[in-house]
Amino acid sequence: MLHLKGILTHDQQVRLVEMCRDIATVAPFITPVMPNGSKFNCSMTSCGQVGWTSDREGYRYSRTQPNGRAFPAMPDSLDDLATNIANRVGEKGYLADTCLINYY
Repeated sequence: MLHLKGILTHDQQVRLVEMCRDIATVAPFITPVMPNGSKFNCSMTSCGQVGWTSDREGYRYSRTQPNGRAFPAMPDSLDDLATNIANRVGEKGYLADTCLINYY
């Protein structure tokens, strides 16, 4: 576990939350179930080439949302943020292909 204290300003955090809310208008939050049928304690959505999902069939990445639509593209600013953070922790050449967004 790595804690990157102070990596985002308050205004950047606010913009990140707004961006996640915008993504959720295209890929609505769902409360998935685990393979045993228990519901997750959070709702989630994703953006990017694939999204993370879970249901009775198990945990996996999927190219489509539960509603059958493709996940929305990852916003450039979110991709840039992921790349910048990866570079700061020594993961040079990192390329994000998905972003899981959890809502607790």
